[in-house]
Amino acid sequence: MIVDNALLEHISNYQLSREQETLRFEEAERHRASTRLISVIKWLSSGGSSPAVTYEHILQNHDSNDPQSGKWILEKEEMKAWLGDRVPKSSILWVQGRPGFGGLLPIFVWIRDGSNFRLDSIGKSVLSSVIIEHLKGLKDKAVSFFFCKHQDPTRSRFVNVQKGLLTETLKQRRHLVPHFYEMQQESGEPVLESPKLCQTLMKVIIQDISRGFIVLDGVDECPRDQIGNILMFLKELVDESDKDNPGKLRLLVMSRHEPEIERVLRGSETLRLGEADIASDIESYVRKQCQSLQEMEAFRRYLNQDDIDYVIKNVTDSSDGMFSFFYPLPWILAANLE
Repeated sequence: MIVDNALLEHISNYQLSREQETLRFEEAERHRASTRLISVIKWLSSGGSSPAVTYEHILQNHDSNDPQSGKWILEKEEMKAWLGDRVPKSSILWVQGRPGFGGLLPIFVWIRDGSNFRLDSIGKSVLSSVIIEHLKGLKDKAVSFFFCKHQDPTRSRFVNVQKGLLTETLKQRRHLVPHFYEMQQESGEPVLESPKLCQTLMKVIIQDISRGFIVLDGVDECPRDQIGNILMFLKELVDESDKDNPGKLRLLVMSRHEPEIERVLRGSETLRLGEADIASDIESYVRKQCQSLQEMEAFRRYLNQDDIDYVIKNVTDSSDGMFSFFYPLPWILAANLE
C-alpha cells in the first residue's frame, strides 16, 4: 500500500510537471507569435495612420452625428448584388459621383461636443465606412480597406496602398504571420518597399480565403501617376481570381469620376450617385443639429418647430444635393432666422 501511494504521488507530480511545461511552452509560443506579428506589422507600416484608425475615426464621428446617414447606399441594387452571395455581374463596383457632388467630397460641419461645437469633416468616406461596417458583420469574409488622402504620401502612394490592404487582411488571417515573417526576413528590408513582393503576399492571402472584399476610398485623391498603378494592381488580382472562382474576390472603388479611373475600370459595374441620394441625409443632419441647438440657452428662443422646419426646407432646397454647401449651423440659423 505504501508503494502504491508513492507511485501515485510520483505519477501525480509527473503529470503536474508536464502540465506546467505545456503551459510554459504555450506562453512562449504566444509571445513568439505576438513578437512576429508586431515585427511584420512594422514591416508593412507606411508611417501614417493605419486604415483601421482612419475607419474608426470616421465611424465614431458618423455614429455620434447621425448613425443612420448613408445606410441608403446598402439598398442600391448594384450594391446589394456586389454584397450578395450570388456571383455578381462584375466583381468590381465603381461607386461614382458627378464632379462637385458634395456627398462624395470632404466637407466641414459643426459637431456638438458637450456644450460646445467642434469643426469636423464628413463626406464620401462616410459611405465607405457604412459599407465596411456592413461587411465586417458578415461571417467568414475577409475584409480589407484603404482610405486615400490628397497630398498625404502615406495614404496616396501605390506601395502604401498595397501595404495598408495587406495589414488589414493579415490581422484576420494570423495563421499566415509565420509565412509573412519568413518573407520579411528574406527581403532584408526594414520597411517593405517592393510592389512586386506586396503583390506576391496579396496572392498568398487570396489563396487562403473563401471570400474577400476590398474597399478603396478616394483613389481620385492620389497623384495621377499613382492612380493607374493602384487600380491595375487590384483589377489584375480580381480578374485572376475570377478565372478560377468568379466572385471570390470583390473590389469596390469609391471616387469621383476621373478619366484614368474610367480607363482602368471600363467594363466594371458602375453605381452613379446624384443629389437625390443624399437629400434625406441632409435633412436628417440639419434636423438633428437644430434640435441640439434648441437645447442650448443661447439658441432656445430662436428655434421653435416652425423655425426648424423652415431651416430644413431652406437648406435642403438650396443645397442642390451638396453637403459642401453646408456652412457652420449657427451661420445657417443667422441667415435663415434674421
